[in-house]
Amino acid sequence: MKVYDKFNNFIEKKELVFAGDKILLGVSGGPDSLTMLDLFFELSSEKNIEIAVFHLNHLFRKEAAKEAQFVKKMCNDYGIDCYLEEFNIPDFAKENSLSSEQAARKIRMDFLFSYIEKLNFDKVALAHNKNDLIETVFLNMFRGCSLSGLGGIEAKSLVKDNLIIHPLLSISRNEIESYCQQEDLNPCYDQSNEETIYTRNKIRHKIIPYIEKEINPSLKDVMIRMTNLIKEEDDYLDKLAQNFYSEIVLKEGNEEIIIDYCQFKNLDEVMKRRIFFNTIYKLKEIKADIYLKHYKEIKKILNKKNNKKIDLPGSIKVKKEYNKLIIKKGNFEEDIKKL
Repeated sequence: MKVYDKFNNFIEKKELVFAGDKILLGVSGGPDSLTMLDLFFELSSEKNIEIAVFHLNHLFRKEAAKEAQFVKKMCNDYGIDCYLEEFNIPDFAKENSLSSEQAARKIRMDFLFSYIEKLNFDKVALAHNKNDLIETVFLNMFRGCSLSGLGGIEAKSLVKDNLIIHPLLSISRNEIESYCQQEDLNPCYDQSNEETIYTRNKIRHKIIPYIEKEINPSLKDVMIRMTNLIKEEDDYLDKLAQNFYSEIVLKEGNEEIIIDYCQFKNLDEVMKRRIFFNTIYKLKEIKADIYLKHYKEIKKILNKKNNKKIDLPGSIKVKKEYNKLIIKKGNFEEDIKKL
């Protein structure tokens, strides 16, 4: 099947795009995002959609400025709008004790969401492919993840009321490379993707090839089937958890969520854990960096006296106060007074 047909079929199956949509594409200039841009350009006339491109210069590499201009030229050739931003990610990561990947993800999503609001885009499209999905499953597994982590990357997800779609998840990296050659796209290449000092690259270049050679040459297809099953069951559990959450939530805001602890403690352990994770994800900008070890720490303070607090990644704080479980982004008032 042609790459475009796989792209279009996946979009229709997952209901990612509708006639009249205004979509902002995150384009780095690499093979994945350039393929996505080219495919969306062809799709735009068929489905009567409007597309534009966002590119962030992270200032990681000396080639970054040239890559930004390359993306701008590509957009000019296609006749579509291109929004360029520049941000010093290395300094931001250092100042906020974040990994380069975490910092880049946060700033990129901040910019994308601001453009959605300012220019009334309906959704953001990101170019993660089938290989990225499988690598993400391995990464999540090695870190110790919940069921949702084994589902990998969602085809569509809602983050802070912003819809994010991943339309290339049915297309492999080899198919993307071939497509770029066939269509003469000449993408930019980030050489750091080849360096095995990074965990994801070790999974990409060492672990997956070894498994395919020594254990199962159909690893990718097997894992895709597995993630599809897991996502179906995870979605069902999420619906149940949302029903329970609606019954026990006392206050829900952008900065603070308060849950009735008396009702919460009587729930099944599976539901308590899922509600805990989902509540934190409502406050965080991205569904990441919170793991089972954090939930175990929360359980410890629930079994102690009131006013015990715990800090979680992403500036999230959790406190038990009498019959309330308070989950907050930022500091509690008493923390501020101490500063």
